Amino acid sequence: MSQENQPNQEFGINQIYIKDLSFEAILPLYELKTDWRPNVSADLDNTFKQVDENFHEIAINMKVTVSVEDKTVFVVEIEQAGLFKLAGFDEKQMGQLLNSFCPNILFPYLRESVAACIVKGGYPALHLSPIDFDARYVDMLEKQKAS
Repeated sequence: MSQENQPNQEFGINQIYIKDLSFEAILPLYELKTDWRPNVSADLDNTFKQVDENFHEIAINMKVTVSVEDKTVFVVEIEQAGLFKLAGFDEKQMGQLLNSFCPNILFPYLRESVAACIVKGGYPALHLSPIDFDARYVDMLEKQKAS
């Protein structure tokens, strides 16, 4: 295929930002009557919407709940987002960009924001494990095929 017949593909990161952030300290450390051995549960979802012809807002929504024994200690809810320029990509490429590539770019910002929020709340640092958005996207496609 000649260069003239290939679509002009454009990818750009216009902005990365926190859309929403909530921290609820339910049980202060001084009230904890046991050693700090936290149980961490995290719920994650990513969303996207087209803002105009070439720009998409992609967001990762995460809720992190930390408990010790049977007591919830704190909860962090965050929506980390970015505005991306995505132009000239076919449908398959757009699916990969929206569900995997762009969330992979956003996740380190989300991790840092969550860690900073927890430390500023007076608790020991918590570092979230990396997320494999590629595998999540493949799982989503397989579930869609099965249904």
